Amino acid sequence: MKKLLQLIIILTFLACSQDQVDTTNESISKEIKNQEHPLFKELLKYGFNKKSIREFENYFIVEEDIIFLKKNEYFDPNDNVVKQRRTEYLTTLTSINIFIDEGMDSNWENAVEEAITRWNNVETNLILNRVINSSDAHVTIIYDFDDGRELGLNTFGSALPPTVNGLPGNKIWINPNFSPFSASCDNPQPVTQAMRISNVQHEIGHTVGLHHTNITGDDSVLIPGTNESDPLSIMNEGIACTLDWSFSPGDITALEILFPLPQTYVYISGPSSGNNSGSYTWTANVQNAPTPTTFNWKYSYDGENYVNSFNSTESITSNLPLNKDLYLKVTVSINGVNYSATYFVRNSDGGIKPPREV
Repeated sequence: MKKLLQLIIILTFLACSQDQVDTTNESISKEIKNQEHPLFKELLKYGFNKKSIREFENYFIVEEDIIFLKKNEYFDPNDNVVKQRRTEYLTTLTSINIFIDEGMDSNWENAVEEAITRWNNVETNLILNRVINSSDAHVTIIYDFDDGRELGLNTFGSALPPTVNGLPGNKIWINPNFSPFSASCDNPQPVTQAMRISNVQHEIGHTVGLHHTNITGDDSVLIPGTNESDPLSIMNEGIACTLDWSFSPGDITALEILFPLPQTYVYISGPSSGNNSGSYTWTANVQNAPTPTTFNWKYSYDGENYVNSFNSTESITSNLPLNKDLYLKVTVSINGVNYSATYFVRNSDGGIKPPREV
């Protein structure tokens, strides 16, 4: 699946932004009047279909719900390679703050909170947080009419994508007056809470750089390990009328690839030298993993032949061997997977072996 993206414009995010869409006296053209505009050219270069782009005075809107401000820069001017994936920005910001405007009712407030929970339930390094103060937010979610912008009755929401400096799209507009009966829906049904949740989930995807899964372009890139298409992707375009589910298995695979968890590793801390008379403590440190289940310490005097110490705790306390250096090795078991680290301790009272690279 071109996953939760086909064309994934992932120019992610670093900090808060205050860009606003000026919708006063804006004019819309069904045809692009300014086809020489640099942003319009970049949108075509990155695989967007010309027919899916509409021009307003201050921005272009693509595929009905992705808004590109004309004053912003979204693509790297120094990158002459056409590609839809900006992996170098994926892990820059691992925690994104979301502010829910006070004007939104409890149905939409609850929908946003559940959408945030769904994103956080996927095991990636991307965490979404609801914040109470708008000044702390990277992304603000607001009704369209409360921000001087009104979406059509057939549009559930729209969002800004990330910019070239790594910021997430800082605004999601929600249309509480969306009507499936006015949209091009097969067998339209009244709006449900499940639809609200899923459509917010979809729009959040655009703010972090996800494109529509089922919209392809000449330069679209298939994410390794995913399928060519995914009818159940929450990032499909044109399904607002019926979208009432969460991430598909393919979506989850794509997110895990695009926003991978940090690599788990183990290291030993403690004194790196001592003498015959001292007592010393060394500790196994585990990074980027849940609490380990078991520790297994071993020691050696030559760095090659290790003996079990029968210690199964996080730390070990011991004297140095008489007139000898000490090599330590710990193996940590986490959910059935073993991670190991070694450590050299010099005995200043008589160690004769040089440190080994371990």
